[in-house]
Amino acid sequence: MESGAILLYLAEKSGKLIPQNPTERCEAIQWLFFQASAVGPMFGAFGHFHTYGKENCDHPYPEARFATETKRLLSILDERLQNRTYIVGDEYSIADISIFPWVIWLDIFYKASKQLELESFTNVMSWVERCRSRPATIRGLDVYGFNEIGK
Repeated sequence: MESGAILLYLAEKSGKLIPQNPTERCEAIQWLFFQASAVGPMFGAFGHFHTYGKENCDHPYPEARFATETKRLLSILDERLQNRTYIVGDEYSIADISIFPWVIWLDIFYKASKQLELESFTNVMSWVERCRSRPATIRGLDVYGFNEIGK
């Protein structure tokens, strides 16, 4: 919740990365909440059980449960991105900034692209490439050496 609050504060203070149109602004905030309430917790739980939790829990249920939920959320995002450049239309916003890292971490950190069938979410994968190609994103990923991973 803190990251979402910080993104919203900075967007409002700067007047950037959040639509000025009231309807689109509301949509951006809704998608920011989608990340905070669903994507972050579910992708994080999936990643934990897929990558780190196996030594403490050898039962297949937790990983399968969160993989299913992660795919469901990716489906929602994929549908939203149909015929859209970014989550809220043609403008990159705090909605994209909050969700994009969680999607690329599914591959970069969790190495789960095959299990989650990431390539089947074609709208999401196209959006990921658009987000990855932004100059600020390139610079940020370069800081940690992540730009070449997961491509």
